[in-house]
Amino acid sequence: MAERKGNVAISTDTNNSTGKNLTSETEDEICSDQAGSLSPNVDDSDVTDNEGQNAVNTNVSMLLEPTFAVTGNTSRQPTKIAHESVKSKTPDISVSSEKQNSGIGDVTYEIFEGLTCLGSSTVNAPRSQTEAQRVMATMRENSAKAIDINLSVPNNIKGSVTLLDPKLDSEICSYPVSRILFCARGDPKSPEKDCFSFSSAYQNTEIFYIHVFKCENQLLAEKVLKALGKAFQKTDLTQSQNSDQQNINIKSFSFQFDIALDILEKDETGVFRPVPRENGIFKIRENRIKQFSALMKQVTGPTEVNVLKCMGLLLCPGAAQLAKAEKLFPMNEIYFKTKSGNKNYEVIGVWNPETLFNVNSINVKTPKGMPVYATLAMDVVFDSVIEPVRLLWDVKLKVYERLEIVPDTDRITRHSESFKIQVKKMLNEEGIMGNYRVTGTQRIRIGLSVDNTAQQDDEQNSGNEDDETVLSGSGNVQQDCSDIALMDWSEVLTKWTNTNSRPKDLIQLVRKGIPEPLRGQVWQMLAGIVENTDLLQTYSHLLTKESASEKTILVDLGRTFPAHPLFKEQNGEGQSNLYRICKAYSVYDEEVGYCQGLSFLVAVLILHMPEEQAFCVLVKIMYTDGLRDLFRLNFEQLHIKFFQLDKLLEKMLPDLYYHFQGNKVETHMYASQWFLTIFTAKFPLAVSYHVMDLFLCEGMEVMFKVAISILKHISKELLLLDFEGIMKHFRVTLPKKCLSEEFCSQILADAGKIKIDNKKLRKYEKEYHILKELREEEDPVIVLEEKNRFLMNTIVKVRQENESLNQELSNLKIIHKQATEEAKENMNIMNQELTSLQSQYADIDEDKRRLQAEIKEIKEMYRDTIAKSGDKATQQANIVKQYKQICSQLEDRLDKQESVWLQRINSIKSRAMERYPDLSDIFEEKPKDSTANNNIAKPSNSNSKDSELSILEEKFRKMEVNYAHAKLELVSKECKIQELEHQLSGMEAALAKHGAHWFSKWKK
Repeated sequence: MAERKGNVAISTDTNNSTGKNLTSETEDEICSDQAGSLSPNVDDSDVTDNEGQNAVNTNVSMLLEPTFAVTGNTSRQPTKIAHESVKSKTPDISVSSEKQNSGIGDVTYEIFEGLTCLGSSTVNAPRSQTEAQRVMATMRENSAKAIDINLSVPNNIKGSVTLLDPKLDSEICSYPVSRILFCARGDPKSPEKDCFSFSSAYQNTEIFYIHVFKCENQLLAEKVLKALGKAFQKTDLTQSQNSDQQNINIKSFSFQFDIALDILEKDETGVFRPVPRENGIFKIRENRIKQFSALMKQVTGPTEVNVLKCMGLLLCPGAAQLAKAEKLFPMNEIYFKTKSGNKNYEVIGVWNPETLFNVNSINVKTPKGMPVYATLAMDVVFDSVIEPVRLLWDVKLKVYERLEIVPDTDRITRHSESFKIQVKKMLNEEGIMGNYRVTGTQRIRIGLSVDNTAQQDDEQNSGNEDDETVLSGSGNVQQDCSDIALMDWSEVLTKWTNTNSRPKDLIQLVRKGIPEPLRGQVWQMLAGIVENTDLLQTYSHLLTKESASEKTILVDLGRTFPAHPLFKEQNGEGQSNLYRICKAYSVYDEEVGYCQGLSFLVAVLILHMPEEQAFCVLVKIMYTDGLRDLFRLNFEQLHIKFFQLDKLLEKMLPDLYYHFQGNKVETHMYASQWFLTIFTAKFPLAVSYHVMDLFLCEGMEVMFKVAISILKHISKELLLLDFEGIMKHFRVTLPKKCLSEEFCSQILADAGKIKIDNKKLRKYEKEYHILKELREEEDPVIVLEEKNRFLMNTIVKVRQENESLNQELSNLKIIHKQATEEAKENMNIMNQELTSLQSQYADIDEDKRRLQAEIKEIKEMYRDTIAKSGDKATQQANIVKQYKQICSQLEDRLDKQESVWLQRINSIKSRAMERYPDLSDIFEEKPKDSTANNNIAKPSNSNSKDSELSILEEKFRKMEVNYAHAKLELVSKECKIQELEHQLSGMEAALAKHGAHWFSKWKK
């Protein structure tokens, strides 16, 4: 049984509908290399039962993880070995639910019978469902080499998956659940439907194995995978240091984790170095191996939450809000490390563009000034939380050519993200409060920079925010709605048959937010366009006319919601609908025509209803709700709104009002887009939709409420900033903060509580007109002098900024000159190294050709030697064959001669008895004496017979001598054959010692 310690290198993948990945993510394809099947050699022909069983146990360990075998093979590249099948009795198909106590943290085990281990294989993509199914199909074809086992699966992550011998009930090998990387099952529509597999890493190496098992039916495979899934989901709360024993009454809570990301790139020397980063954009080179390093740390929460493991680090082109529509692809390798006593965690992912082809769009050179987005996803397993949590964020990249010199920056910061995870305690099977389940995940801080050497507090990082603002059309919108809210809306919509009169409960429901599925229908009813068929017919007619604002509309199409997939594609469906509605309205309202910013309002309507209804709602908003008046008469009504907001700010937030006055911050500088676009231009979609709900229900008064609520929530930050900081906060920080659902909910909830007195608004409007008349009656000289002073102050500020920019430009020129000189020096060094490497390559190439020639000669020599040995062996075989034939012939001749002489002797006896009847007794009793008498009686006949016998005996002795010589010659030939075989084995050992693996392949 093998034990693995340290940080395990793993490669990630996800599963499709036929596999079970513990991260619960689906992926269709993953690029991976070929994996070779491994089968150990088992030969039980010459062993007893016990010895054969021990051999099986040893070889099963080799089968499941070859480098764990006791054979002493420590090579990283396991050799391919064949083994014969080992049969054991077939167990019942039923699954036994036998529970066994391991004695370690109350871990119980469930034993499954009827499984067969098909083998193990090295794999480069251990998290790939496609690769797993390919290996399962390959090994199932060789099912004759399988080994019957029982499988023991623990009930939590602290146990180990154990393979048991079904005969002896002894342990073969085990795998800790915390070290298992991925589980997959065969395609239900393929023969592998009864198979499953899991992958693991070997010790601290980058060698990964996938272990394939076959069940007796498909149901058993599903039960085993379900048990493996439970092992990952359940953790031991009683043994965890961070369990809720001290917080037993906490049924739900939230905690926050900060993630600091850095990207490193492998240079020509094979070392990973941090890539330059400027203004929040990572500068990378194409076709280079990248390393993504993410540091995790818990910053808030009522209890400490440990990270047990990271199931995967995934990558995909595009912004984070598009990640659900796009495919996320696992990186080639990931590493998970724990630092500072389980207080900090590091996840490292390696992206090799040569093997991960699915994200090539972020591996090609980007046009100048056009960075691209890449989305990262991390699947994290927290202690006491049932399922893994996916943390999703995006980064901006600028891609250069592989050998292009990238402008470096002296940065010591990482890209920082913060995530807030809300969990709720769930009831277990016994009805007792058990583990937690995730109820929500929020990305609450985006793109900040943190110290690369140590994570600093939020206050230290507040000055390092990226200058990039949130793109319009960003943010996710909650699609789900509670059953209670749906019932309330269903009741209201049932009563709301006449759009001219609204139900009493409508305002309270709208203030909570209209459910997204009902939003389009409710907006049309609030606008009162359901029965207005004339306007629908008018829209079709307006499309046939030409508009004077067509060029302006076309320019604004690409600027409207560039982050939303519906409006990203040029001349796509979204931009086409947007163009037609804006053009139709510019023709419909000739006085206002088309004004910049109107396209954002139209885009929000297009996302919730057909273009004809969207046009009708737009007309209603412009005419009935008074938005059209803001664009008329040189924006006179808009300036009145600014004056009214300024007065409300002075009354409700006097500190902020006087701070704005002291820094010369005027209302139109930050509130223009708020009023003209109804908060749709720079705010996330969730805010824009909710404000539109309120606007259609309550009218223009909502604009003041939302504006005051926003200023109230960010007043503390604004009071600490100067003019430039205030403007940057409105432009960059505020839209990013609105990405937080909690922040938006607080703003909109407080907006509903703010009361605006319409009498005071009318009073403020009168004051505006009075002040305007007074300004018109003032001496023009005084007015011009005041403007002149303002312009002089502006000129002084501009000159100061110009001097500062000139100084910065001079410094940049000096830095650029130094960088150019260093680059030239580096180029000369690299050219020298290149020349040296070319020379070395030529020498190596020459050595290679020489070695190839020598190998060819050795092959020819070996072939000749084998041919000669074969000829000699054939000759020896022929000699042996001839010798055997001669022996057989001699034996046949001897038998024949013996039979002939016996016949002659019997014939002589018979004739002697006929001639001498008195001698019959002598022949019967004493044949020798009778023979002697016969010889005496007839010497002439006896002498002739003896001579013939002596001749035959002489021939027989000669044949015996020839037989002995032939036998000696056969022994000599056998000795020579043994000597040749010894020489052949010595030659094979010498070739194997020098790494000549071609010999074995050629021999086969």
